[in-house]
Amino acid sequence: MLELDKNVMHVLRCCEKENISLDDILAFSAFASIIQSMPPDLAVNILECLITIPDKKNKAFREGCSEAQQWLLQKLAKRFYKKAAKPEKIAFSHGMDPKIVQLVKHAVVMVFLQQSKGFILDIFVEQQICKKPLAQLLFNYSVLYIAQHDPEIREKYSEKVITKPFAMENFLENVRKLGKMEILKAQLESVALKTGCFLYDQNNSGKNKLMHVAGEGNIRAAYLAYVNNVERAALQAIDEISLAENKLIAERERYSKEIAKMQQELSRYKKINSELQRKLKLLQKENTMLKKRVSLHNHKVLVVGDTCHKDGYREIVEGYGGSFLFVDGAEEPQKTAHEAKKADIIMHVTAYGKHVTHDNLKQYKNICYVNNAGLSTFRQALENQVRMLQNA
Repeated sequence: MLELDKNVMHVLRCCEKENISLDDILAFSAFASIIQSMPPDLAVNILECLITIPDKKNKAFREGCSEAQQWLLQKLAKRFYKKAAKPEKIAFSHGMDPKIVQLVKHAVVMVFLQQSKGFILDIFVEQQICKKPLAQLLFNYSVLYIAQHDPEIREKYSEKVITKPFAMENFLENVRKLGKMEILKAQLESVALKTGCFLYDQNNSGKNKLMHVAGEGNIRAAYLAYVNNVERAALQAIDEISLAENKLIAERERYSKEIAKMQQELSRYKKINSELQRKLKLLQKENTMLKKRVSLHNHKVLVVGDTCHKDGYREIVEGYGGSFLFVDGAEEPQKTAHEAKKADIIMHVTAYGKHVTHDNLKQYKNICYVNNAGLSTFRQALENQVRMLQNA
C-alpha cells in the first residue's frame, strides 16, 4: 500500500471500526465511476439487481437527473453490506457471496479484465502506462488492490496475474519511473477521504458522522487543504514536465555536440590509420629485403617441437624460404632420427621433447636448441642459426 497522509489514515482507521476496508472503498468508487460512464438505461438495469429503486427515482435517473443519481448512490452505500435485491439475475453472481459489496468487487474486476486484455503490458512496459489517463491509473491500482486483499476475489481469480504480488510491485515501479507516483497517491487519498467518509456516514450505526469522529482535525478543512496540495502537486507535475522537455532539448544538443566531436575524432583516426598503413607497407618491404639477405633457399629445416605450434613454425621457416619438416617432440626417437638425417638445420624446442630425443639429437652439429616455447624466440633462434651458416 502507498504511504498515505495522516488525516487519510485516520479516516481509514475510523472506517475499519465499522468493518469498512480500503478495498471496499476502492470497489465502491470504481463501481460508481463505471455506472456513471454507462448509458442510464443500462446503469439502472444493473442497479436494480442490487437495490430496490422506486419508479419515480428510476424514471428521473433515466432522464439524467443528478439528484436521482446521488440518491441511488446513497442507497447503494446504505445497503452495501446487505444482500443484493436480485442476485440470481446477475450473471457474475454465480459462486459469489450475494452481498452487494462482493458483487460490486466482482463486477469491477470483470469490467477491468474485459477492457484490459493486454494488462500484462501495463505492468511491465512503462510506455503502455504512459498512454493511460490518470483516472485509468487509479482504476488499475484499485483492481490490483482488491484482487490482492479480498480473500474471496483472490481465490476466484487465483490464476489471473492481478492476484500476484509482483503485479502491484511492477505496476508501481513503472508509475514511479514515469514520475506519476505523487499524482496516483493524490487520487488514492482523494477517494479514501471522499468515498470513505461517504460509506462511513451511510453505514455508521451511531449518530456521529465521520467529520465529528475525526476529532480535533476538522475533516472538511483537512480535505480542502488536501485538495490544495493536489493542486500544487498538479502544478508541480506540469513544471516537471516542462523541465523534462527542456532537459530533453539540452540532452539533444549535448548529443549533437558529442556526435560532431566523435566525427572529428573518427576523421583524425582515419588519418592516423592511413599513416600506419603507409608505415606497415614500408616495414613489409623492409622485411622482404631482410628475408632475401637471410635466406634459407634449398635448406631443409626440421623442427622438433609442439604440434599446437606447427603452423606457426611452418610460417616462420617458409617465410625465410626454407623447406619445412616437423616431428612432434613426443614421437619415438627412431622417427626423429630418420627426419634429422634429411635436414640441413635442426631446431629443437626443448620444452616439448623427451629426454631420450634430446640426447639423441646431440650428435648433430647442425642442431639449434630453442629453450623457450614462444614463437618469437623460435624466429630469433632460426635467424641466428642461418647467419652462423652464412658466416661459416
